Amino acid sequence: MDKKILVIDSTTPRLEISFFDGENISKVVLNYPKTHSETILNSINYILRAGSFNVKDVDLFGVITGPGSFTGIRIGISTVKSLSYANGTNPLGMDGLRLMALKNSGVGYRYVGVLFDARRGEVYFKLFKKNGNELIGISEYLSIPIEDIKSLIEDVDNTLLIISGNSDFFENIKGKLSKFNVVFKERTNLTDILIAEILKRLKENRLKEIEVTDGFYIRPSDAMKKLSDKNRKNKSK
Repeated sequence: MDKKILVIDSTTPRLEISFFDGENISKVVLNYPKTHSETILNSINYILRAGSFNVKDVDLFGVITGPGSFTGIRIGISTVKSLSYANGTNPLGMDGLRLMALKNSGVGYRYVGVLFDARRGEVYFKLFKKNGNELIGISEYLSIPIEDIKSLIEDVDNTLLIISGNSDFFENIKGKLSKFNVVFKERTNLTDILIAEILKRLKENRLKEIEVTDGFYIRPSDAMKKLSDKNRKNKSK
């Protein structure tokens, strides 16, 4: 029987938890006014009890490591680390940009670029090259103005750009990418893709490649920026 795997995505206001029981995947999705710290443990307990399981029955825990809400990433990482260590396993994870590329790799395209709304007029971006069933990163993970993407893509005809964000975000930026092959995809069900990746790498004895040590922060949080600005000002006095 396959391993039982629980995966968490708390990188956005939408909390998503998927549980693979060895045969089927069940899911809890919450768009809730309460914070993830208030709902995540109860949601994990609910999805496990629905299948007559408990935390000790879970073989592997995974988490979407970012990019996104700084606080949300911290909550997801901390929860998965705690549960993994309590069960004597290592926490696993992968970033949402790569998972989105794996989910929507685009038949007929050699390259896949993924961008998420990073707000403040910027996008999170990563460009990948397809190599069989693998994706090779050919750019850094970036937080950049949308206009800068043009300079990072050489083969426009063979590149698919996947845009994820709300509909207003898509409408605001699609005109700036009119020369590109663009599709809009919702940032959902990434937990299912991570479960598939964990099973694949488990079979190939490659789990160590996706062990998690920390969250995936492309840029500092507002709190970190304020602290950095404050420290600079104090040094200049």
